Amino acid sequence: MIHAIIIDDEKAGRDVLANYISKYCKNIKIEAMASGVKEGEEVISKVNPELVFLDVEMKDGTGFDLLNQIGTIDFRIIFVTAFEKYAVQAFKFSASDYLLKPVNITELIAAVEKVRGEIHLKTEALNTRILLDIINQKEKEIETVVLTDIKGFKILSISDIILIEADGNYTNFYLLGCKTAISSKNLGTYNYLLESHSFIQTHKSYYVNTNHIKEFISADLTILLSCDNKAPLSDTYHKAFMQKFLKK
Repeated sequence: MIHAIIIDDEKAGRDVLANYISKYCKNIKIEAMASGVKEGEEVISKVNPELVFLDVEMKDGTGFDLLNQIGTIDFRIIFVTAFEKYAVQAFKFSASDYLLKPVNITELIAAVEKVRGEIHLKTEALNTRILLDIINQKEKEIETVVLTDIKGFKILSISDIILIEADGNYTNFYLLGCKTAISSKNLGTYNYLLESHSFIQTHKSYYVNTNHIKEFISADLTILLSCDNKAPLSDTYHKAFMQKFLKK
């Protein structure tokens, strides 16, 4: 049984989530609920939860304020939020998971199952500190990506990523130095982050870093990249790709 708490400034939000958890997540026990940052800090100290369902925008501050005020973060976090895009980007790479309001039951169950599988890993504090670092530099360009898998996580410099390839529910990263890395999240997870960098989608299963493009072969619609990597260019993305590199 995973001991959890809910922190949300809206009573209706707390009650709905607690009801869903009671019905569909039998391995989670809600020990307490809190209505904001101050009360949340007190409840965390008292209950010592393994998992916190955390809202972002609350009347007396944000979920990030709460996390920054806690000395040691030794619990998993699932954000439950309707927060703006930059935060969603960060959640996908550092929090255990996030749920957008209104909560989808299938997504809730999947998030809880993910936490259950990760709970034995002792990476909670570091994982969350990475999240806070990303949020605290929200006005700056995010320069790293955190790739999670069943063993833990890796931190990659975005500038080192040459090519990103979908592989079913996994994502393959091809890196400088002819190295590779695999994420247990699907390609769509990284859309928000990559839109603000030098990446362009060339196929439903491929993103390429435009800084690493060496050549484009029109005969077979193949993009040649650093470290002898290749990516296809599909009809769907052909026009946008050509416009990016060729002046009208």
